Amino acid sequence: GSAASRAIVYGGGIVSGNGRVGGLHVRRDGIVSPGNSIGTLTVAKSDAAGTGNAVFEPHSRLAIEIDGQGHHDVLKVENEAQIHGGVVDVGIGSLSRPQLAQQVRQSTHKPYAILTAGAGVTGTFDQARLDMDLPFIAAGLRYSSQTVGLTLGRNNLAFYDVGQTHNQKQIGSGIESLTPGLPLYDALLTS
Repeated sequence: GSAASRAIVYGGGIVSGNGRVGGLHVRRDGIVSPGNSIGTLTVAKSDAAGTGNAVFEPHSRLAIEIDGQGHHDVLKVENEAQIHGGVVDVGIGSLSRPQLAQQVRQSTHKPYAILTAGAGVTGTFDQARLDMDLPFIAAGLRYSSQTVGLTLGRNNLAFYDVGQTHNQKQIGSGIESLTPGLPLYDALLTS
């Protein structure tokens, strides 16, 4: 749907779905979740002053979902996006393990453009976090003048580090030396 006026999202509130709003101001503990599964929420510019802008206050949240084919939610801001902290929550729970491994390989080189702003992005989110606990994968954010990009990547925890016995540590080291994309490597990466 569409709303011509500015949406203010207070703590505990959520704006979600596909469509258009005239402006967006997300306060502490407010959530913006573009799409209905996968989709785009547009913050539209009009002739009225101040339209087309999005503001994220500290402790606000942007919820993004990624599917197995690499499609993802987008917040499209036609004017300016001002980010004063907050968290990007990344939904990957619907991905199979092989799909997740593939998305890790792809997004490292080509981040998902989760927020675009025609008049620019100022500020940064505090962090991106996954909706499931994966010891070897972390979400990251990359910024350009008009885009916030999301990556899923290998974190700094070595496979060796989780082994409890000498044999487990040696097996972890051996698997770590394999090429990403091989089934054994990907199985441990996404475990």
